[in-house]
This record gives sequence, C-alpha cells and structure tokens, in this order.
Amino acid sequence: MLPGMVCRWRNTIRGDRGATATEYAGLLLLAAGLAGALATSGLPGLAVVKVDQAMCGFSPETCRRRGIGPPAGGPALIPRPSIPPATARPPLPHRPGQPRMNRRVYRSTGIGKRVERREGGPPTGDPVIDRVYQYLGTVGTYFWDRFGRNSFDGRGGRLNVEVDDDSEAEWNLELWRMTVGRDATLDVVAHEFTHGVVSATAGLANYGQPAALNEALADIFASNVDQNWQIGESTERGVLRDLSNPRRFGHPAHVSQYRSGLIDLTNQNSHYNSTVISHAYYRMVRYLGRTEAEGRTVAEQIVYRALTRHLASSPGFEDFRTAALRATADLYGAKSPSYLAVNRAFAEVGLNGRWRPS
Repeated sequence: MLPGMVCRWRNTIRGDRGATATEYAGLLLLAAGLAGALATSGLPGLAVVKVDQAMCGFSPETCRRRGIGPPAGGPALIPRPSIPPATARPPLPHRPGQPRMNRRVYRSTGIGKRVERREGGPPTGDPVIDRVYQYLGTVGTYFWDRFGRNSFDGRGGRLNVEVDDDSEAEWNLELWRMTVGRDATLDVVAHEFTHGVVSATAGLANYGQPAALNEALADIFASNVDQNWQIGESTERGVLRDLSNPRRFGHPAHVSQYRSGLIDLTNQNSHYNSTVISHAYYRMVRYLGRTEAEGRTVAEQIVYRALTRHLASSPGFEDFRTAALRATADLYGAKSPSYLAVNRAFAEVGLNGRWRPS
C-alpha cells in the first residue's frame, strides 16, 4: 500500500507545474522518512526498495548518490543503509589444526607434464611452481577456517594443478584438475579452486544462467580470499572484472544489461553476465556490516550456505536469490535486518522474484 501511495504522489508532483522547491523538499523528506520507517519495521526488503524507486521518479540524482538502481557510470557509491546491520556473526565451524592438504603441482612440458612439487616437499626454486603451491595452501586454509571444508570436494581430495606458461586459467570438469598460466595470482587460483567446490556441490550446468552463476561464485570467493573487489588486477592482462563497479570494465551491474544466448563456446557470456550476481554480493557486504570486513564475514556464510544447501544444478539468477534468502533465514531468521538487507541487495540489481531474461 505504501509504495502505491508514493507513486501517486510522484504522479501528482509531475503534473503540478506550480510546485515550489520547498514542497519538493518536503515530499522528499517524507518519502525518505517512510523508507526509514519500513527499513526498521521488519517488513520485506522489497517494500523499502519500492519506496526508494518511487523517490527516484522525481529525484534521480538523489538515487544515484544513494546507489539505488543501476549505476549511471563511474564508481557505484553505496552509503551505509538505515537498515540495522547484522551484528551477530554466524557460528564458524571449529576444526582443530590445519586442513589435510594434498597438493601436487605439475609443469607442462609440451608433450606431457611432470610433477614439480608434492605435498610437504621443499621449494623447487621455480618461482611460479612455488607461488602456486603457496596459493593453494592459502585458499585451502580459507575454506577450512571459514566453512570447515577440506579441499575442493570437502573430503581432502588431491589438488592437481598444471602450470602451463601459454594457457589461461581453467578448471577441467572432466579431470577435476586446475590449469594456470605463468602469471597465476592468488585470486586466479582461488577462482579456479571455487569452480572445483561448485562442481562438488551444486554441480552447476555449463550454459546460460547456471554458467554465469558459476563464474560469479568463483569471483565472489576469490574476492574474499584476497580481500579485493577486482579480479585479475595483478595478472599480465590486468583487471578482468570489478565487483564493486562492473560497468568500469564493460560488465553489467543490473539484469537490464543481461546478454542472452545458450550457445557460448568461449564462455564470454557467462563471464559477462556473472557480474550481476557478484555485484549483488558486493551490495550485500555493504549492507550486512558496519565495516567491509564485518559485512564479508556475514555475507560469505550466506552465499556458501546457499551454494551447498539450497541450489540445484540448473538454477537461474532468481533461484540463487531465493537460495540466498533461505540461507539468510536459516542463519538469522526471515524477519531479521539481515534478511531485509540481502533482499534489498538483490532488488537493486533487478532481481525481485519475477525477473526473466528477454
């Protein structure tokens, strides 16, 4: 009811050419007050977003400053919301000691490959081999410490990684093996490792929205590991994607820019479309904590739970939104400020339970 009332006010304002600046300011303050009241009332987050969107009808510049709707270009400025942030950290799994790793790093020889370093072996003197070995340990420890997950498969499975100077990074779905190039960085290794986690859990299909979701999840956990919103910033190619401001590198921050098409042999569409979901995650982090570190601590648990407990193998973006909301309800309750914040983050990238690609 309240969103409809705001819409009628907006239409009246547009038709009243004699309105004064004072009247406009008063209406803006009233609408802002309604949004704040809804935010603290425990009502569904979509109601808050509807009020925000109604305000955008007569003050688009205010909306851009508040980060509502798709950004108009440049860095996405998202202030801390009036929604009370989640203050209770979800319980982290306690696992004594370190994860039982089983790393094996190979060097491509052109006609095959040879093992350069095994688990527990000494440094080889090859900076790429030793760096990849170290990164695998960092990523494995992250998943163990945060989620109690031992290796990509959760059972301590061996991590086979081939270093090929002339190849791009990839996760081989058939061989369950990672390939990286000579400029492999921590976030690249974390990205490919996460593909392994996805393969062992939801097993997302390699086409359309599931493939884009797979890429988004890989970017999300990669950004958590290296605490940076950019992907590939230290590689020879430079930044590939920016989760905080996807449009900076030509990627979508809203479903209105989604690129359809099932035939995608080079995975260009899946990487392109992935930033709709990963940008929603960025907004979740902003809304779920008083600091970025606090927001990540809460958001990563929600996304991991959504992936491992609430996703099927061929989900769309809206299915992932539903899974994330279910995970939030599991951890905090369906009427919590956290649930409201997650709902709002998805609504602001155009996911409200009804979106379908055109």
